[in-house]
Amino acid sequence: SSWVALRAPVMAGCSEQQLRVVRHFILSAPPLEVGEVLKDCEKIVGAPFEAEWLQTVLAEHTEQGLYAVDVEDAKGIICPQAKMEGGYLLPSTDTVFQVDHVEQKVTSTRPATEEEMGARSRSEPYRSEVQKVLKTYLGEHFLGQNACCTYGTDNEDGSITIDVVVTAMDHSVRNFWSGSWASQWKTTLTPGAATCEIKGDVRLGMHYYEDGNVQLRHSKQHSQQLEGVDTEAGFGKAVVAAIRAGDGKVHTAMEQLYQRMGDEPLKAMRRVLPVSKEKFDWTPARHLVAIQLAAGAQKS
Repeated sequence: SSWVALRAPVMAGCSEQQLRVVRHFILSAPPLEVGEVLKDCEKIVGAPFEAEWLQTVLAEHTEQGLYAVDVEDAKGIICPQAKMEGGYLLPSTDTVFQVDHVEQKVTSTRPATEEEMGARSRSEPYRSEVQKVLKTYLGEHFLGQNACCTYGTDNEDGSITIDVVVTAMDHSVRNFWSGSWASQWKTTLTPGAATCEIKGDVRLGMHYYEDGNVQLRHSKQHSQQLEGVDTEAGFGKAVVAAIRAGDGKVHTAMEQLYQRMGDEPLKAMRRVLPVSKEKFDWTPARHLVAIQLAAGAQKS
């Protein structure tokens, strides 16, 4: 990883204003490219960053970007839903893991305590069913570094809340692009009820940098009423069907955008006439005469 070389045990030679600017660059970095951004920032300020500050800002970047990491034989996601004191929770294996945000690797794991897991006896069957169906969906539709995690909570009023986080990233240095697709979903259900509502946010980011620097960022909120959720199996299928529908709407909208881009945004950016305000004459003879006159003028 290009992040490894950025571990900074050295002096903090930056002003507060410089650190604010660098923090902005880090949080705005394209997916899987923050290492390159940091290298350039280090050159600009002329000094390495203080290690503790770097860990804090990179933690903010990875949580915001929903980065996936290997947790033993499973995949965990660095996200606000998983964050707890001393690490991040992976509910599918009841594991708490700690992360070195500079190297982007898990440094330690341990079993979660009952207090850390919280009350979830009612929500766990629903959470595990969603996780099972969701993994199948990811395997069918997502490439690159992808992961999904589900989190369940038993509420005091007898209802349960299920949070779902999906993330996928890829980066091709040879072809000058990177991209990410992430979504977060939440639903609250009273066990036994036939319906409930799910709300989610789908975000995607793309970066193309061959002889240029073009970024696209897009987000879309989605809500849907779920039917047939009175069993764990029905709930799992309904939740993943809603996620599939939300992803599909965003995917279709992006395809339509690119189909229109040549006729609308790019056309609006082009000049109707050149700077001379004269239409280009495509008659070859006229330009041949101009070339000959110019050549004759140079000889004389």
